[in-house]
Amino acid sequence: MAEALSALFNAELIRSKEPWTSINGLAIAVAEYIDWCTHRRLHGEIGYTPPVEADANHYSNLPAPKTLERV
Repeated sequence: MAEALSALFNAELIRSKEPWTSINGLAIAVAEYIDWCTHRRLHGEIGYTPPVEADANHYSNLPAPKTLERV
């Protein structure tokens, strides 16, 4: 899974853009890519929803944790 993410990252961000003029420009581009990938990218394996939305739906449907009673 990490290899697939690395290949996608390199293909979509690193190789497809103009040559980077500074490390700061690359750092900003990486942060923007991660934001897009997490919050706006529609992922087919999870119903064409962004990963953040899928996580929120998953955790909102979990049963409430049981609490222990004091004796």
